[in-house]
Formats: sequence, C-alpha cells, structure tokens
Amino acid sequence: MNKTLYLLAICFISIQFAAAQTPLQHAIAGKWTRTLVTTDEQSGTNETQRSVRKFVPDGTLAETVVYEEEVRDNNDEIVVFSFLSSIEGKWAINGNDILIVYNCKTLKVEHLGTSFPEHDDAVQGSLRRAFEKRNKVQIKNYLSTIRNVLKGYYKHNSGSALRDVEIHGNTMTATMGKEIVAFSRELQ
Repeated sequence: MNKTLYLLAICFISIQFAAAQTPLQHAIAGKWTRTLVTTDEQSGTNETQRSVRKFVPDGTLAETVVYEEEVRDNNDEIVVFSFLSSIEGKWAINGNDILIVYNCKTLKVEHLGTSFPEHDDAVQGSLRRAFEKRNKVQIKNYLSTIRNVLKGYYKHNSGSALRDVEIHGNTMTATMGKEIVAFSRELQ
C-alpha cells in the first residue's frame, strides 16, 4: 500500500512539473551543438564540433541563462560567439565587441552594445528596427556597418567584429573573418 502511494506521488509530481513548463521553455529545450568552421589558406578547412550545456546561470545578464561551451579555447579571442538563451526567449549574439540580445517573445532587441559606447546610439535604432521586422538584408547591412566602424579601432584588418548572421528556428550561424560559427539543435 505504501509503495503504491509512493509511486502515485511520484507520478503526480512528474505531471505537475511537466505542466509547469511553458511552450517557450519546451521550444528551446534540447541538445545544442556548436560547430566552428575555420578556413585557412595553408591548412584548408577545419571543422570542430562541441556540445553545449543546457541551462547555466550567468550573473552578467540578469534573468538570462547561458548555453556555455563545455570546452573553452585557451585563448578567449578564439571563442568568437557564444549562444545565450533564457526561459524568456532571449537570443544573444556575443561577439568580441558586440552584444545583441533579441527577445523572441516580444520580437524586440532588448540590448545592443559595443565596447565603444559613443557608437551605440548611431546604430541601435536602425538595427533594432531591422531585427523587429526580421529583415535579414538590413540586419546584414547594419552589422557590416558596425564592423566597419569597429575596424578602425583595431591594429589589424582581420574583420574582428561581427560580419554576418543568420537566425532560424533551430539554427544560428554567424560569420567572422574566416570563421563560421553555427549552433544547431537536435529536436527531442
């Protein structure tokens, strides 16, 4: 009798937990894989894949959960982008000097910043509108503008800032210099 009650209690708790998960939480759940493709003139194309964890709390962005890479490069500059998401449906693209937080629920750009605050206002409005309209051509153009602005602050012309980005339901790809970073999700 006690065993039966115990099993019933476990089932009830499991059902309650499943019911508590929002559609958005369910939509972003699953196993994500980060693929970094580097093209080099000498060594050719090199592709590496890393699995990413599900939800890792991060204190740098309030109410935001990070898909953190399980293996990090020794040189942080090699880590071009990190994919962030939260139970509120925020997508963030984190480049070396650019951070964009896009809320999939409200279809709004919640934050757009660079390491050079004096340039934020010049690009925020246009890029926000491009994201909100989901206009990929405009997004590419404005990100290219940001890259050109930032390149003046670098001692080299390797295209160290964000150059290109594609966002789809289960895939996000970003191009930076000769590196292409793709995040893809395996549906459960």
